[in-house]
Amino acid sequence: MLSPLFEAAPPARLTLWLPHSHSQSSRLLRKPPATLRLPVMSTASPYQYHLDDESLFAMDTVLKVTSEQALCVEWCIVVGLIDREKCCPKCQLLMRRAPTRKRWRCCRRTQHADGKEASRGLLTDSFFNESKLQLCSTVRLLLGWAMRLPQEQAAEWAELLRSEFKIGGDGMVVEIDETSLSKKRKYNQGRHYEEFWLFGGVDRGTGRWFGRVVRTKAMLLPIIKRFIEHRTHIMSDMFATYVCERGNKQHTLENNRTLLSMRYSHSWVNHSLNFVDPVYGPMGNEDQTAHQVDERDEQ
Repeated sequence: MLSPLFEAAPPARLTLWLPHSHSQSSRLLRKPPATLRLPVMSTASPYQYHLDDESLFAMDTVLKVTSEQALCVEWCIVVGLIDREKCCPKCQLLMRRAPTRKRWRCCRRTQHADGKEASRGLLTDSFFNESKLQLCSTVRLLLGWAMRLPQEQAAEWAELLRSEFKIGGDGMVVEIDETSLSKKRKYNQGRHYEEFWLFGGVDRGTGRWFGRVVRTKAMLLPIIKRFIEHRTHIMSDMFATYVCERGNKQHTLENNRTLLSMRYSHSWVNHSLNFVDPVYGPMGNEDQTAHQVDERDEQ
C-alpha cells in the first residue's frame, strides 16, 4: 500500500534521462514479460534513451512497478537500467538468470579454468551496483530526482521509504482475512485464470490496516511477520494456512515455526459453529470493509 504522499501526487508524465549501463547491450527485449505488458523500446545511443512510449516513465507506471521487487526488476530490464544479458567472465558465454532473479550464473564448469561455477550479481555494472537501498526504493528516489523535487520533499520521500509500517503490538488485537480476486470460470469451462488473493489485517484499537495482493498461500506468513508487531493477538477464521491439524497436533499462528519468534497469540472463529468469538466478540466486519475498499481500487 502506497503512502498518502504518493497517492496524492499528480499523474505527471515525465522522461528519465539516466546514464546507461556500461556493459548494457544496445539490444533490448524483443518481447516484454507478460506480467508487465510493456512495449518494446529502442535506444538511440548508449548514453540516453529515445522513448517510443513515454508512459513507461509516467508516475503511475513507476509507482505500480515498484510495489513489488520482481516487477521492478523486470521493468528495469525493459527500460535498460539493468542488463538483459550478462557474459560469463570465465568462458565469455551468456550466463543464465537464477530462479530467484537476484544473480547471474554460469554452470559450464568444464569450460572454466578453475572448474567452478561463475556467479555475478543481478545489479553488477548497473546504475544500482553500489546502492545500499532496495531496488524499489532507489527507483522511486530517481523518479523524484527526474521530477526536480525540492530537497525537503525528496528527504520526506526517503524517510517514508525507510520507515517500517506495522500494526498491533503488546495487548492489541489484529483481525486478518483473505479473499480470492481471481476471475471465475463460468460452468467450470473456458480459460483457466491465474489465482491470486487479497490479504489484509486491521488493528481493532487504532483502525490502521494493511492490504497486499499475494499469488500463493506461502506468502501469507511472511506478510504477517512483516506488518504485525510482536506479541499481538491475531484473530482469523479457520483458513488452512492459519489453523490445521497434522499428526494429532494442532498448528496455529501461535506455534508456527516461521512466526515463533514474534510471540503472537492466536484465536479463530469456526463459522460453522458460531459467528461471534466467545472471548473477543464479533470478528470480520472491520477487515471485510478494508477488503471492499481495496477491491473497488482493483476494479
